[in-house]
Amino acid sequence: QGAHIASLGGNYNPKVSANLLFGNGNSIEILGDMPCLNNENLALPRERRRSIVGSADGYFGRDLSGVLEQQKETSGYDCDNNTNCFRKLPDGCSYGAGEQYCEGYQTFFSSSCPTCDILPEEG
Repeated sequence: QGAHIASLGGNYNPKVSANLLFGNGNSIEILGDMPCLNNENLALPRERRRSIVGSADGYFGRDLSGVLEQQKETSGYDCDNNTNCFRKLPDGCSYGAGEQYCEGYQTFFSSSCPTCDILPEEG
């Protein structure tokens, strides 16, 4: 699985600055649990990782409840039963060059952003 190799990349190469993971999980019936893929075992900070997985992934989780549980363990984010954990930045803010870390929301945003008032994505 490419997502698994990519998620571990930061553990082995400091040049890895972010991950976009498709079909990621930490447990599969034929292999069992893979705790090395859990958030606490990954060098790359959780705010530098994005994970996209189907709500009924046939390998990782099998149904929405199982998928959400594995995403909580691998991403380090607990969004309850929400399927979208993305945050909406206030107008005038962006991710990218000159970014700074906002401890209250555990994410990065541009230094031109006037506040750390990050709102949940609507919809």
